[in-house]
Amino acid sequence: MVMRECVRRWNRLPAAIAADEGKEFTGNQYRRFLADKHIEPVTRPSGEPRFGNPVERCFLTADTCVNLDLLGNNQNIRDVRMASRSHAPGNLATHAILGYERKLKDFFYKEYPDRWHGGIKCTPRERYEEGLRLSGARLHVEIEYDEALRFQTLVDVKRWGGRIDPRTGVHINDHDYWCDDFRTYGAVKRPGAGKPKYDPEDPTQIILPFGGRNLRCDLIGSQLSRLPADPEHRRHYLGERLVMARQTKESREAGYRGRAARVETLLREQQELADQDEADASRPITDQGSLNQVKLSKRLADLPKLKEGY
Repeated sequence: MVMRECVRRWNRLPAAIAADEGKEFTGNQYRRFLADKHIEPVTRPSGEPRFGNPVERCFLTADTCVNLDLLGNNQNIRDVRMASRSHAPGNLATHAILGYERKLKDFFYKEYPDRWHGGIKCTPRERYEEGLRLSGARLHVEIEYDEALRFQTLVDVKRWGGRIDPRTGVHINDHDYWCDDFRTYGAVKRPGAGKPKYDPEDPTQIILPFGGRNLRCDLIGSQLSRLPADPEHRRHYLGERLVMARQTKESREAGYRGRAARVETLLREQQELADQDEADASRPITDQGSLNQVKLSKRLADLPKLKEGY
């Protein structure tokens, strides 16, 4: 998304990009994009934190000039014993992701370029204009923000089993996407279908490699009507939904405890039924005994699934 913002605002990309050794910066898609745009990749060495000083300085500037001026900042909890519950940051925060993004953009695009910078002895805007005067505008390196750029910056879906439902289509990120070509193939699951790509800024469409083509699948109408009408809100809708649906450590531990309790209950009931059948072994099997056998078989059928989930 940073690449898109650079093209949207300045119609060009940097000549080199410095990144660490994370998975997202060593993948083939990232490398192909840099090679296509003639950008030199620069990898920060591991174990050398001083190479990240420019980025960390930007974070510090945003923290001191923006975050500490907002309601709900955590400055008052540096000494937790001096803060009361009524002034807890979580109870005073008023900005959502969209409002916070506007605050950051107003600072970095309107206020910060006109501030005096002690390192360069001028403002960032003056240094940028000076660079254009010395090296020229270089209009031949400008990049248009078009469909090709949007396609190159799509994101791969992390989890997808390759299933295509003939009735609802493709289920990704808790949304269902449909294309009319699914009726032609009539397939429920095709191993040849590639991994879909989605746009974090536009949850209404995805791209699915299918049958040797890239199919554009649209969000079904019943779910499309529930999306925010404002395009700015839609840009953050999918990101917020994915973050909110992410399991926390507490919820995972609660799920583990719940499954362990169910497994323990099934084992106890299994032992009780076995003891009861052993006591009635010397007598003919009655209807109640047959009912106990049915209950035991149903419980044993569910036991492997619970053990596997636990």
